[in-house]
Amino acid sequence: MALILDKEIPLRAKEQTDVSFAEGDPLLWSGDLLVYGLHTEAVAGSGQDLSALNDAVGGIVRDFVDLEGFKGSLGTTKITRRCNGGTRLIAVVGLGPTEVVVSQGAAPGPSPYRVLGEKASVLAGEHGAKTAAVALLSAADTTIDESAPRRHDHVHDLEHRGADIALGLLVGGYKCSRFKSADAPSPLQSATIFSLGAGPDMADEATRASHLARGVTFCRYLAEAPANLCTPEYLARVAQSIAEAAPQVMTLEVLDVAACTALGMGCYLAVGAASAHIPHFIHLTYKPESGRVAKKLALVGKSITFDTGGYNLKVHGFIEKMKADMAGGAAVLGAAEALSHIRPDGLEVHFILPAAENAVSGSGMRPSDIVTASNGKTIEIEDTDAEGRLVLADALVFAEKLGVDAIVDIATLTGAAYVALGPSVGALFTECNQMAGALRAAAQTSGESIWQLPMESRYRKLLDSPIADLKNYAGQPAGAITAALFLREFVSPAVQWGHIDAAALAYDAETKLYTGWGVLTLTHWVLSQGSAHKVAVFGFKDIPHSPAKDTGTRGK
Repeated sequence: MALILDKEIPLRAKEQTDVSFAEGDPLLWSGDLLVYGLHTEAVAGSGQDLSALNDAVGGIVRDFVDLEGFKGSLGTTKITRRCNGGTRLIAVVGLGPTEVVVSQGAAPGPSPYRVLGEKASVLAGEHGAKTAAVALLSAADTTIDESAPRRHDHVHDLEHRGADIALGLLVGGYKCSRFKSADAPSPLQSATIFSLGAGPDMADEATRASHLARGVTFCRYLAEAPANLCTPEYLARVAQSIAEAAPQVMTLEVLDVAACTALGMGCYLAVGAASAHIPHFIHLTYKPESGRVAKKLALVGKSITFDTGGYNLKVHGFIEKMKADMAGGAAVLGAAEALSHIRPDGLEVHFILPAAENAVSGSGMRPSDIVTASNGKTIEIEDTDAEGRLVLADALVFAEKLGVDAIVDIATLTGAAYVALGPSVGALFTECNQMAGALRAAAQTSGESIWQLPMESRYRKLLDSPIADLKNYAGQPAGAITAALFLREFVSPAVQWGHIDAAALAYDAETKLYTGWGVLTLTHWVLSQGSAHKVAVFGFKDIPHSPAKDTGTRGK
């Protein structure tokens, strides 16, 4: 907990929806809100299932279709009071086509079943529903062309559909209310998922969805927090709260300025030199209770708690959202929160946040300064607003010295990534084919879109400096690529490394909410690295773990 003026600000959600699975006829369920997910084929046809549902609810569904234009398009909704039965409200949510075929390499986004859960949660909040039930019109009617590349390969079995619906229910109704004077309305208290069966396996899916949702909400809380609350010291206290809540598997080390100086972190310390909030280098470690470690991983998150741009000051229209320039670090802590509950065996995971504030003062770094990174390389400061890559440089060197097998960093790094891919897709950079495949699979399972961009080595010369080993900014052309090439200078070819540039993904301008983007991809990537041949965890039952041998140009 922390205080802003007279208001106590919680760090974790006080309540979470209780999600369960049930068998039986959902039309016999009694509660506030009953939501059916309908594919476009079901809406367009005249099948028995749709007719039976329509008859059972007094013709409401047909009215939605014939009078209100409901076609089952993905994410569309209709809701009304139910005139018969034990349910106060009934709604339909469009799931889109039963089978969406896409071109190879497409960035899919959330599955229709995740969308169903999210929309049900939103409808519950808008209409004051405390209890809800979600059902599919036909759960087992999907016809799959195995030869076609598909948008959501992982949700064709009932268990994974249920997992996605559960996660959607848990994250969909999110509101930013912690900083308002009035108490927020209570969220949806309980949700029951029908049509997919019940039993221990489905209960496990609900539990795992709960753990993942906690991580996403944790990340959202941090990203939306103002910089007069979320300082480098505050992030260190947040990491401490994770370690204290799971002492069996989590330990924390926070390096102060003296320790960072001793390690030669000249890049990182130069960024934080201008701020009254001193840098805190955060190193949180997960080790399984069994003590068995087959693979060591590191997640590194850019953690600039506010980015003024330094002497290269940001202008109006860009600076206002810079409290979320630590969204990469927030995603890493969100993944830590989730994994501290999931507790995979065989993996040691290091969560690294080089937390600092990029301010303006007489003690700050200036354009043309030269700083030395902890691997000995010298960097000419071409632009003080290219600070994220500087703190990541020393963090990557630190991570590799831990003896890890693979590193993934995530950062709100470049406007060029936003220009190239827009507000919904993250840029992936790696020279390791194995890493690329694992991260793409994790993102697809998560419903978080990423697209791999090239590590074009011919552009490395753009980083050349006449007086130092390299400069920190190479200009606007190919800006996301040259930023990734800069980071490559601080990871040896022996280590598998992936970089995710999530420049515009922390905030949804349409909903005006912070998204928690990256938590699911990072968590699923970690889980996919497990020592079992197949990792039986949320969303990964059918994805084999990555083999030790790589066919790419980089990594072991």
